[in-house]
Amino acid sequence: MDLTNVTMTCFLTDDVTMAGESIANIKVAVNGFKDKVDYYDVVAFKELAKACVDNIGKGSQIAIVGRLQQDRWKDKDTGKSRSRVKIIANQIQFLSYKKKDDVTTPEPVAENNSSPF
Repeated sequence: MDLTNVTMTCFLTDDVTMAGESIANIKVAVNGFKDKVDYYDVVAFKELAKACVDNIGKGSQIAIVGRLQQDRWKDKDTGKSRSRVKIIANQIQFLSYKKKDDVTTPEPVAENNSSPF
């Protein structure tokens, strides 16, 4: 089995959304070479998902360690094959926080030790 590891710093482009009680969907942007910006979808699970919802939001800066996962499906309307690559987060470090009463106190790295995969 081949592994794909991802490590990056990025900014949230929107607030974290939850899918059920244990899955967080996070949209991020990474400033690249020559003012190019790349956008990615990140997924976090369980305690890591809860920490993200509680501590970060649109504009927050984070550092991610994770892996790539490609989803494939057939478009219902056109029948064409579609795919997207997302990042499954194993660790997220909060480099800045959403405002809570104008206090932004750093916390330790949030880590996902119980991935469903």
